[in-house]
Amino acid sequence: MKSFTSYLTEARAGSWKVIRDLVPKHWPDYVVKDMLYRKLEDEADLGTLKREINRMLTKEMPVKQWKLETIDLTKDSFDKQTTNNLKRRAGGKKNPWGVPKDAERHAAQSNIIKSTGKVSPEPIIVLQRKDGFEILEGWHRTIQNLIAFPDGYKQRAWVGYL
Repeated sequence: MKSFTSYLTEARAGSWKVIRDLVPKHWPDYVVKDMLYRKLEDEADLGTLKREINRMLTKEMPVKQWKLETIDLTKDSFDKQTTNNLKRRAGGKKNPWGVPKDAERHAAQSNIIKSTGKVSPEPIIVLQRKDGFEILEGWHRTIQNLIAFPDGYKQRAWVGYL
């Protein structure tokens, strides 16, 4: 008789394969896991998740190439939408989208920066738009880094080129 854990592992492996098969092969596993696979926890219906992924890949971000790069970031590095969203977040003091554990996540990132004096080596995920970078994942790190390093900093990032 199989344990619950082995059933769970098989189910998650199957779900990973479904999601991985939906996404173009040039998408790095890190980006797929951080942006899409995590959504599986929130989405009970795999059919709905498939439709959402297909919509995202064709309309919102038809990425032709991903590159893991070290990019220079300042408050002026971002596209208009990201810049507006950063302003709405007010340095992590506001949570207009109801992000779970938002204050705790900001505090954790701030504490990491204060204790190390460095930017987190974990990459953020951005799209290169005509008017700058659009942040897809890594908001808490980015906001806290902009506070800690107001003159700019270098950040590892998976950059999607459209």
